[in-house]
Amino acid sequence: MKIRLQFEKNMPYISHLDLMKAVQKILKRTGLPLKYSEGFNPHMVLNIANPLPLGIVGKQEFLDFELKTDSLSFGEVKEKLRLASPEGIVPVEIYTENLKKFNDTHNAEYSITIRTCEKEKIRDFLAQETIPFEKFSKGKTKTIDLKELMFRYELTDTEEGVNLSLNCACGNEKTLNPLLLKKAMTDSGIQITAFLATRLGFYDKDGNGFAS
Repeated sequence: MKIRLQFEKNMPYISHLDLMKAVQKILKRTGLPLKYSEGFNPHMVLNIANPLPLGIVGKQEFLDFELKTDSLSFGEVKEKLRLASPEGIVPVEIYTENLKKFNDTHNAEYSITIRTCEKEKIRDFLAQETIPFEKFSKGKTKTIDLKELMFRYELTDTEEGVNLSLNCACGNEKTLNPLLLKKAMTDSGIQITAFLATRLGFYDKDGNGFAS
């Protein structure tokens, strides 16, 4: 029985690796008949949709796991998950049918609270045709255009700064970590006292989510 779990991750400073370990412990605590791989070193059959960047809260995260049986009810599985989950990782819903492949992930929606006294500078920064950024990865430095990875955005003034609603690339081929935007802003001289990002969900090319 393949199950897709939708959950909230309200702890921004737990890494992807630590999150995977935490989820495995949660699943073990449920007492559910979990399916493991075969071979010399069996491991839990578990697949998370898209790693959540460190420092970002997730409101609609997904992972798949498998059970050895299909005789358990949704309610029973969900209740066991709820009781086994610590504060900060909250099971929302489970699904077993019409499950889209996680490889189809194309874009993500973020809500970002930016506390700053330089609202207009942020507005001008995001309005640029290109936002070049030097990214260090796998021992190499390359220049990427952050604006190319931003599909649409909207800025709303708040008392303490601005709120940025951002839809950006999030997939196997291209992805944008919003914290790179923060780094690019501060590198340009913009003063930011807080940059609080929440991933609201992610979607395929047609704008469909991964709940079912």
